[in-house]
Amino acid sequence: MPTSSHQSGVLGEAFVAAWLRQQSWELVAQRWRCRWGELDLVARSPIPAKVQEKNQPRTLAFIEVKTRSRKNWDQDGLLALSPSKCSKLIRAAQTFLSEFPDLSDDACRFDVAAVRCDRQPQTPPSLIDPIDLTHQCSAIAPGSPQVIYNHRLTLQHYIPNAFDLG
Repeated sequence: MPTSSHQSGVLGEAFVAAWLRQQSWELVAQRWRCRWGELDLVARSPIPAKVQEKNQPRTLAFIEVKTRSRKNWDQDGLLALSPSKCSKLIRAAQTFLSEFPDLSDDACRFDVAAVRCDRQPQTPPSLIDPIDLTHQCSAIAPGSPQVIYNHRLTLQHYIPNAFDLG
């Protein structure tokens, strides 16, 4: 049975995935694993609307989701991104691109999403993993909480280009 922190992590990832879909991003992978670790979310930017932009590459974002309760010690998970963790994410992304070469022409970046998740007392003991919250969320706005499966979820921060290869 999943632990409550595991449940919170699953919900946080699903919440960010739903927000990305609302922004017209295409979810390419969720909880993708390799020897270097796990990529929480991999999403591709919308196709450019203007005809002259069609030949420009899309953006492929490797998104690390940090889900924390209100009383956390690491600034909503942002301090958990050590140089070692970033190095593993970069290696995992390189492995992902080697397995999906059709995406290798996209401009790649590493984003970080910090989600606040406060569990309500009547929360069920386990949730289905993975979860798709696309149809259960109203318009998600950073800083505005939503209650889903008796959890109060808030997208605290979304940081594009949170770190780079260098």
